[in-house]
Amino acid sequence: MKNHPEKNKNQAGAFFDTRAFIDALKRYLYALGHRGCRAAVGHGWRLTGRMVRRLTGRKAIILASGVMAVLLVWAAYQIAQSASLNSTLTETDWSGGVGTIETQFSACDANMNYTTAEELKLTISMDDNTETDDTDLGAGTETKTMVTGTGTSASVKLDPATSTGYQNDPSAYDDSINAIAIDHRYMYLTGTDRTFSATNARWRVDKRSLTDGSMVTAFSTDGIVTSNPTAFDDEPRAIAVDGSYLYIAGYKDSTGKIASVEKINKTDGSYDTGFGTTGKLTGTSGFDIKVIATDGVYMYLAGSDANGLSIEKRELSDGTLEALFDGDTGASSTCTGNGVINDLDDSGTETGGVTANAIAIDGTYMYVAGDNGTNIYIEKRTLATGGLVDAFDTDGTITGAAGTANAIAIDTDEGSNGYMYIAGKDSSGWYIEKRDLSDGSLETTSFGSPNGYISGGSGTEAMAIACDGTYIYIAGFDTDTDTAWRMEKRSKSSGDLASVFGTSGAATSDPAASTDDEPSAIAIDGTYMYIVGFDTVGTDEEWRVEKRPL
Repeated sequence: MKNHPEKNKNQAGAFFDTRAFIDALKRYLYALGHRGCRAAVGHGWRLTGRMVRRLTGRKAIILASGVMAVLLVWAAYQIAQSASLNSTLTETDWSGGVGTIETQFSACDANMNYTTAEELKLTISMDDNTETDDTDLGAGTETKTMVTGTGTSASVKLDPATSTGYQNDPSAYDDSINAIAIDHRYMYLTGTDRTFSATNARWRVDKRSLTDGSMVTAFSTDGIVTSNPTAFDDEPRAIAVDGSYLYIAGYKDSTGKIASVEKINKTDGSYDTGFGTTGKLTGTSGFDIKVIATDGVYMYLAGSDANGLSIEKRELSDGTLEALFDGDTGASSTCTGNGVINDLDDSGTETGGVTANAIAIDGTYMYVAGDNGTNIYIEKRTLATGGLVDAFDTDGTITGAAGTANAIAIDTDEGSNGYMYIAGKDSSGWYIEKRDLSDGSLETTSFGSPNGYISGGSGTEAMAIACDGTYIYIAGFDTDTDTAWRMEKRSKSSGDLASVFGTSGAATSDPAASTDDEPSAIAIDGTYMYIVGFDTVGTDEEWRVEKRPL
């Protein structure tokens, strides 16, 4: 037999097709790199067939099995490498509120998962097609079901201002969300709604899904409850939620600020008729309620009146004042009594000038923060009687840095005594401090070392704060060009910014350029933060909510 340059005879008398083998191998490698694993495996089978198409018997089976095993192992290795490469998308840039994530994938990755630290708006570009999907994706693990076609690269565009926020404009005049409360499924928002006129602000409460922000229509048929106590400016300032009800506190303004509290069924939006008068309580004239906290039996309302700081303790069931809460235990010996505490010095004399902007409670104490007109001011009182706790800086009160405290968060499990975190502003701007819950001392060992506080940023102010087991989350505003939202994530132990969040630990949102946009409150649920406040379109302030991964 004449030798053929492209065929070699084996001992069994069959021939190995070299040219066909090389051609099939090229197709296999191309398919693996460009068309995905399924196509590659198909070419692998054809490759094996061409290698042994003239072989028969046991040797053919052995050879075919061996070759295919090698190909499958190689394909599996490539897939594993791809999964290792692509299972985590790493943020590479964040500027102007928009970040870009780069990755590589092939069709093999179409059903794999990826993990990202930010909520995404996807714009996927491939070699031969571009796919845009405006679906909001949360941080965590997501399935790339939208990845189609072939290619070797993808670009994922982050647009938090679009994908994490929504605007709601109740009226053509200035409206704002003042407070937020959340449970495991819903957010409850309260603020002003000037539907009737620029000088007539009414109370409004929204119930929305934590998932997508949609209205829960079972709540008063459209997800909204409104109340208009007077034809003047009425404003809800604070909200709390328990297993069955919402408690909204603020003021109504007819002849001056009059304290007001409403109790609403959180499922259907109906008023609890056993609370106050048909679910609405009219309180003390001149008491400007700023904040509320609840403990399952009582509500604690704090703010200011004409004489200074004022605190009330009321029954959750019907709103009646708790008479035993009169401040008789502790440094203050003389108080108003009957469930009300006013601004007093150690001798029981009204000092005036103090206002409460924030309150937090544990099982035994309340911690109230605000200012005395010039400096940050903090109190620790018993929940039972309202008495100041002398062990807290010797008299139950602390006068701190020049400035004001806007918010407080506490962690009773941290350290031996637990800590409080105060957010506000000092003479330099943005201000955060950490204090021991027991004695009120600044934590100078590691937080903002060696000061126990973090300060800086002219024109900035921290408005809200929340904490979990590891981090604190702060919302406020800065004024680089105009007033814009600013969110920070910091270590609880050191106060250092967490670099994985936003740009080096901070994210900004400027919904409307050259206008004022300010957040007012923050809530967290273990996965996301929810920030509320207002933005400005033209001259119209409107409700705004942002949802961001922690």
